[in-house]
Amino acid sequence: MNLLKKIAVPALLLLISSCSNEENTELLNKENSNSKQICLCNISFENKNGTLSFSSKEQMIDLSKKISTIPIITNRIMKDAYSNTNINQVLALKEAGFTSLYDTYIEAMNEADYYYEKKDGYEEFKSKFSSLYFPEEGDDYSAYLPISDENLSKIADKDGNVIINGEITSLKDITSYSQLRKLGLTPPQTNILKATSGVNGISEEKNGKNKVWVNCHNTKDNLIPVVKVEVCFRKKNFMGVWYNHNSGSEARLDKGAGIDLYARSIVECFGFSPHNYFYARKSIDGINKMPVERDIIINHHGTKAILTLHVSYPIEIL
Repeated sequence: MNLLKKIAVPALLLLISSCSNEENTELLNKENSNSKQICLCNISFENKNGTLSFSSKEQMIDLSKKISTIPIITNRIMKDAYSNTNINQVLALKEAGFTSLYDTYIEAMNEADYYYEKKDGYEEFKSKFSSLYFPEEGDDYSAYLPISDENLSKIADKDGNVIINGEITSLKDITSYSQLRKLGLTPPQTNILKATSGVNGISEEKNGKNKVWVNCHNTKDNLIPVVKVEVCFRKKNFMGVWYNHNSGSEARLDKGAGIDLYARSIVECFGFSPHNYFYARKSIDGINKMPVERDIIINHHGTKAILTLHVSYPIEIL
């Protein structure tokens, strides 16, 4: 009996030790399987359980800027996850098991019409996409990205987080409607003139359950002087509230001079508001920019409106 005990006890300890080692190995393998190394734009970082992990804030910002600078190689594009990034890089993030907050927003916009147009659908929509921002200001019941920098929303996880130096950090910085208004993301507050044409902008134009307006900015796209044209729109549901959704538009340059198509220009778009059209400022001497006086004809599918935007900016000495 004592001999059996002498044999059984070490055997039992060996079995327990073996099981413990196996469990530790399984846990280690599980942790490793949930952490994937990614290298994009010559920047190395990790995907840890669906959240991107960076060594520093500077590294994260560097990645967001580099992704945004990759030129679009076609003049016809559908507005989706690939609209401002290289398709191979987006696929690399997908293959690494990553879903961004921007991806979540795209999914929400793809389903907006279904939920907003049914009874109690809005509450279901808000619950399903709770990581988005719903200000419910006046009759504006649109869903908004809760991160002011769209490029950062493309590397934040579906809850708006990243990991920086081992610490989970939220990138959400939109907490009020006034912030959205300052960013130019909300419908116009007042509309004294309703028209289908305008200079450096077109005020709100309604047609039934749809409305459209156009913003224009003399700005830069990665140091390139450009004119950015935003075709903005909303749709009204059966309850009388307005929401963002997917629609189509086209924009073409008409008579005049001073701006032209370039690598990031598109001529048509389908997706949520706004549709962004970029045009490069033409140069006088290779450096300074000539004055702009040119028309852009815009066709918005939702309102069926044909809009004429006259772009007018003075000479720009750089």
